[in-house]
Amino acid sequence: GVGVAGTYVRPFVHTCKEARTHMPTTPTPYTTICVFLWLIRCTDTRGGESSHHLFTLVAYCRMNWFTSISSGLVLCVVSASAFPPGYPCVGPCPGYPLPSRRLGYPLLGTPAADVRLEIFGDNLCAYTKASWPTIKALADHYHSASLEIRVHWFPLPYHHNAYFVAVADHWIGSNVSPAKLFEFAEVIFAQQDSLLQEAQNLTEAEVHARIAGYAESVGVDATLFTAGVANRTTDLVTRVAWKLATTRGVFETPSFYLNGFRVAEPAKANTGTANITGWTALIDPLLATPPT
Repeated sequence: GVGVAGTYVRPFVHTCKEARTHMPTTPTPYTTICVFLWLIRCTDTRGGESSHHLFTLVAYCRMNWFTSISSGLVLCVVSASAFPPGYPCVGPCPGYPLPSRRLGYPLLGTPAADVRLEIFGDNLCAYTKASWPTIKALADHYHSASLEIRVHWFPLPYHHNAYFVAVADHWIGSNVSPAKLFEFAEVIFAQQDSLLQEAQNLTEAEVHARIAGYAESVGVDATLFTAGVANRTTDLVTRVAWKLATTRGVFETPSFYLNGFRVAEPAKANTGTANITGWTALIDPLLATPPT
């Protein structure tokens, strides 16, 4: 629905404020619903303006009595799902805790580093798997430089079971260690097919058991792991991390951000073998003391 609203209204507006002055002068139930969904979109991105936008919508509906009645019935239904209790949220939304630490897991360096490279990857993504040797080689190459490499897990919705793996990633990274997390990640990379094509006929419980087996293979306590990934807090933290990634424009894996700016993966890096030449050309000029 929001996509329809964006398609219909976006060509005529540039900001939420302008949306209120560029509405069609003769509203219909269809255009009213489109505008309503567009205002939801504005509220999602700007926050704290839902009541003002709804007031605008009511005034818009009053321009035509038929629209007011017919659209009002639809709005009652749509608004119930569009604005959950406590919306818009100031601070953490109800049921969604603020992260207890900085999101992502350090592969190299500390937040005090001069240069920061962030990778958003999916454990069940073939392209993330192909990039991983280069990412590890970068960590080895810059081990003494002022560079932080931080990995975020971004499960893609069309990689079935990727979310379950991401929950496991978060629990291991937060409750065991980032180093153990990356051990686990490499096992998952090696076993991707077992959680994709080969898992098509598995039940959810069987998938969880398979993931638990991979965690146990790298030394993670199976009992603690099973309880940890079933914990509601772990699930919510995984969701918050995913949502944060979407606010930064992540839509594919792997995605790379250098000092906060999205950068394309250098040519020949995504080959399944380590190739850091393109990356060093990007990173070295940013470092006060490049590695020798």
